[in-house]
Order: sequence, then structure tokens, then C-alpha cells
Amino acid sequence: MVTSATLHSPFQIGIASTKSPCVLLVEDDAGVQYLERVVLEEHGYQVRVASSGEEALETLGETAPDLILLDVELGGIDGFTTCQRIRQISDVPILMVTSKDSIGDRIWGLEVGADDYLTKPFHPDELAARVKVSLRRPRLGNGEIEVTLPKTLPSFPEELSISPSTEILEKSPEPNQEGEKAIEGLVYLEVNGAVRQMLSFAEGLRQDERFRILKLVATPAKGAEIQLSLREPVPLLDFLSDMPMVEQVEQIVTSELRYAVELS
Repeated sequence: MVTSATLHSPFQIGIASTKSPCVLLVEDDAGVQYLERVVLEEHGYQVRVASSGEEALETLGETAPDLILLDVELGGIDGFTTCQRIRQISDVPILMVTSKDSIGDRIWGLEVGADDYLTKPFHPDELAARVKVSLRRPRLGNGEIEVTLPKTLPSFPEELSISPSTEILEKSPEPNQEGEKAIEGLVYLEVNGAVRQMLSFAEGLRQDERFRILKLVATPAKGAEIQLSLREPVPLLDFLSDMPMVEQVEQIVTSELRYAVELS
């Protein structure tokens, strides 16, 4: 077992270090990997990247990251299996990231050795805060983690267990009182703006119970595409136009419900 005392040399007793903590980012989606790396580097962390669980295990044998940011839905061996294998050789803090906000996945991630769990999309400050907390969490030096659990688990709505394909409803838009068509069903948003703005925008959508974000894909050149499922009719054009940081919203004429959102 490689423990924090042997793997994390900057924290050995009697050795002072001003070196920035190193985060091993394990993510197979190039767009998401780019966004997370920008956020981490902006907050002063060194970042090494791996695009698979296998590559992460190889990298861990060559270097000593201070924390691993581990995506659950990896190709090859998944994040849960990768986490289990890491725990066989190291007690490095592990923060698991997933787009599936399921209580079962959260519990299983913690059971296999994760320190914390983060659901995409997230606000950049939340990612930085969770990384900071995980880095300062006491390690017991024998692969175990000192964790204080809440007395009761939070309650989650049953709809979180419904697969996206069963939740998407294709309905004809109906006019609302103001005359704008109220949209319900599947919607695509093409969002253009700075990385932090796009993540904050996505977080604002996620906080609204009328929306469920099914997918967020980002590239350095094209901004982000957000796939939404609307749980009830929403005057979407007005809603998006009134959101903070939104400069302009236009509906794109396609066979899909698609909007271009420009952030300021």
C-alpha cells in the first residue's frame, strides 16, 4: 500500500514545499477535460491529464498527484473500477465526477473509496472548493480516510432514477399568456462565452427544477452545446433572455428546437 506518507513527498514531515498541488484529471471527453483543466489552472493547481482509467493507473505509477479528479463514465474500465484499483495502491484523495445525479451512484462511489462526488454541470467555484476540501481532509496513512457522515441521507425525487429516453416528451408548443410559444420536451442550446460564464450559465439551468440537463459538450473553439429536457411548458426565449450574463438569444431554424445563446 502506497500511503500519503510515501506517495506525497511534499507533505512528508520536515519537508516544506511551496509547490502548487497537482491534480490528475481523468476524463475521456476532450471538451469537458478542457473546461475542468481551465478551472483548475485558474485556481493555481498543476494539472496532469489522463483520458482513460488505464492511463490514469499508469500515470499514478509514474508521478505523485495530490488529488485525482475522476470521471465515472469512462471508456474501457469505468470510474468505479478505476477508483477501486487506485485504492489498492494509494490513499490519494479522489473526487469523482459524473453527469448521473443518482443516490445509488453516489453511495457506490463512496463505497469503492472516493472522498467526494460532484455532479456535472457544476459551477467552477464549486469544483475549486471541493478540490480544496478534499486536499485538506485528514489522511490516516493506511488507505483509510477520516470522514464525517451526516446522520441522515438527503432525500431525492424518484424521477432521478428515470432514464433520459423515458423522460423526454415531444409536444407541440402552446402559446402562453404573453403570446410566446411555451416550449416543452427536448431543447438544444448553443452557448458561446468564456469558460466560467458557460459553466455558471449551465449551473443556473440546473438549479431550476423545470429543466434537466441531459448532456453538456464543450470545445475550445465552438463554446458549449447543452441538451435540455423541459419537464413543463416554459416560455424559453424570455427565460433565457432574462438570465444573468445573457446578451442575446436567437432561435435557430432547424428540425430541432435549437437556440443560440451569447454570453457577455
